[in-house]
Amino acid sequence: MPESYPPDVEQYMNDSIQSGEYRSAEELFVDAVRALRAVKEKHNKLREDIRVGLQELEEGKGMPWDVEALKKELDDQLNMAT
Repeated sequence: MPESYPPDVEQYMNDSIQSGEYRSAEELFVDAVRALRAVKEKHNKLREDIRVGLQELEEGKGMPWDVEALKKELDDQLNMAT
């Protein structure tokens, strides 16, 4: 592992440790790797879902959808998150 980091990364690490968010660079690094792994897993799942969906469309298994209903559903989800 590198002993030095780009200045912006090093500053973020120092700020995070000094604020008490993390106790050490190692703790921050482990958390960052776990977060990256989770993002990659979600990305891979989304890609697979899209692949399956496209395959189903090609097989004629698609169904019509209502754009306005989808917008409302997404708005409702965003409003619940805030």
